[in-house]
Amino acid sequence: MIDTVVMMLEMGKFAILEPSKFSPPADLAKDRIRLGKNGNYKFIRNPLKAEKETNYYPRLTLNQQCFVNGSHITKLKIEFSAPKLLFKNNFDELKDNDFDLVIDSLFARLNEMGVKTKKEFLINAYIKKIDYSKNIILDQYITCSMIIKELSKVNLNMRLDLTKTDYRNEGQAVVYHSNSFELKIYDKIKDLEQSNKSGEKRSLEKQNQYRPDLFNYTNYKTTLNGLQVLRIEGRFMRRKLKSLLTRLKISNGFTFKDLFKKEVSKAVLVDYFKQITADLYILHFDLDKIDNLISTIKNQNPNIRPVKILQLIGFIQAVQSLGNRGARVELDLPNHQWYRLQKEVKQIKSSQKNYRFLAICDLEKKLEKFEAVKFNCN
Repeated sequence: MIDTVVMMLEMGKFAILEPSKFSPPADLAKDRIRLGKNGNYKFIRNPLKAEKETNYYPRLTLNQQCFVNGSHITKLKIEFSAPKLLFKNNFDELKDNDFDLVIDSLFARLNEMGVKTKKEFLINAYIKKIDYSKNIILDQYITCSMIIKELSKVNLNMRLDLTKTDYRNEGQAVVYHSNSFELKIYDKIKDLEQSNKSGEKRSLEKQNQYRPDLFNYTNYKTTLNGLQVLRIEGRFMRRKLKSLLTRLKISNGFTFKDLFKKEVSKAVLVDYFKQITADLYILHFDLDKIDNLISTIKNQNPNIRPVKILQLIGFIQAVQSLGNRGARVELDLPNHQWYRLQKEVKQIKSSQKNYRFLAICDLEKKLEKFEAVKFNCN
């Protein structure tokens, strides 16, 4: 469902009652406006130590553009994790009918931080950035590290216009980057363990702004009883999300209320996961039963030469072991040979499926069900 949100409130839709708690103090803006100083100014309000002792609070940034004629434009950026407003963690997931509770909690936290606004302004707020995520409990025979290792082998640069791919934390996460979005797939339990031991700076999830003991990690660990939880998290800038929903033919507005929907979150994450796994076709070949694979190739291609069979099997093994990028670098094949081999391998129809391929298929089915995970262990 929805996780981190960055919303913007325009002038006239909020009032700062405690400007001295911003850094630098937000009341300095009045002097700049009065003196007609031109420039852009930023005032930050993070939760105070006393606030973090008791609850989860958003992060605030007051952006002000001043002009020499004394006029100005002021906007308030509000960044928060929606599930943490209700549960003080983002392991438990929200449902569509939690929206009113999220608004009530956000309104209350802002009021406690000295920001006066109206609930209707929050409901219809301009969304600058949004994170959609899904926690998936894997079957016992599947591990997060196995799934992540296979997903790290995919060459996504052409398909998803990505600029960088990271394989992080000793195999606990794979992160795909672009200029307008980021996709992370990681071991949620390992991430919680890292955060519990070392603090939020070492965690992939950076919104732990309340005291660690407010999130009862021990209770979660006991309740899960060794289960593996894989988290799929997409972080989207507004422009990217607009183009994505247009491509998916989803007619939707872009206020906070419009984007707080299971159908939007599901459509976005399922679409990207399918694009990733589309390049994993080569995984379904089971090289542990190579005799069956040879028979399959021969039956489907009666006139094939033995040397060609060896070439196809070698190609399959190289890609399964090294990934698309690694195999392409090591084999150093010209483009026409590489794409020809890819095409020939795709034409092989094998009934013997690799267990890693079956695990990824099972993960995709669970993602498509999109059932909320909630343990209420606090």
